Amino acid sequence: MIKKGEIIQIVHGVYADSLSDPHFPVGGMIYSPSYISFETAKVFLHLPSKNFMF
Repeated sequence: MIKKGEIIQIVHGVYADSLSDPHFPVGGMIYSPSYISFETAKVFLHLPSKNFMF
């Protein structure tokens, strides 16, 4: 499957079926512990960029 280009090996034991797969879960598999910033999460979830309180 790798040779046919159906899947892509990211690192040993981690594969993706396209490069458009979500990168955040893959990052956690490659390097742990890992985190994403609050700003990155807001952009990913299309939240307003203005600061707001919970």
